[in-house]
Amino acid sequence: MKKSILKIVAAGFAALSFVACSNNKLKDQVEIVKIGKFEPAELSSGTMRMPKELTSGLADVDFTVFLNPKNGCSELRYKYNMSKFKLLFDREGREKLCLAAENYLKDYEAKALDRNRTKPSDMYGVIRSRIEWGPFQYSANADPRVTFSYVFVGKSPYFCIRIPMTESSETKGDLRVKFPGTKLYFTRAQLKDLVEGMKEENFRRVAAENTTVSSSKADDYEGYEEADTPKVEADDYVEN
Repeated sequence: MKKSILKIVAAGFAALSFVACSNNKLKDQVEIVKIGKFEPAELSSGTMRMPKELTSGLADVDFTVFLNPKNGCSELRYKYNMSKFKLLFDREGREKLCLAAENYLKDYEAKALDRNRTKPSDMYGVIRSRIEWGPFQYSANADPRVTFSYVFVGKSPYFCIRIPMTESSETKGDLRVKFPGTKLYFTRAQLKDLVEGMKEENFRRVAAENTTVSSSKADDYEGYEEADTPKVEADDYVEN
């Protein structure tokens, strides 16, 4: 039983590897590859910041990154303004996010950030993702073109994930469902928490651990800032 389940996981990772290397063109949808049978498992958690709805400034928002074996993705999950969201990263998306974070941190340390950059761009890369959202369940979805860059908010630089307004293929009545768009901001420490949930070695380790637990049960039962303490981290930049 254990060997057969591990073979399924290995086949899933092989498919993920093929998908990640087969096409450099921006695809229309994330790649869905089932890698095993277990409940979504936590990869990392932390806090990020998002624009406040009715006032200026940023709000702290907790997030958790889950490995979902049903789709082979890392899912960035968070709740905001009475709704819950999950942003999907397939293997290609995870790799590009890790590279984007690495390049941002290098630019930060080299003091190469431009204080006049206040609008998001795709300077660190672009991926196809899937966003799912709803007040109680994930009842709507869209496939946005997500970009990675940095922006300054006041005197503070942030790594920025921009999810633009995106039309869904779904309709409700005569109206086309739309994701309104948003931006996710990360300080360096917050970004490192996010990246922990995107690293391939962590993804594979958690998948293997949960596969072992699942197969053991099957054998046993036969089927059964920095937000609160702002501080200066560099001479040229202030992270809030």
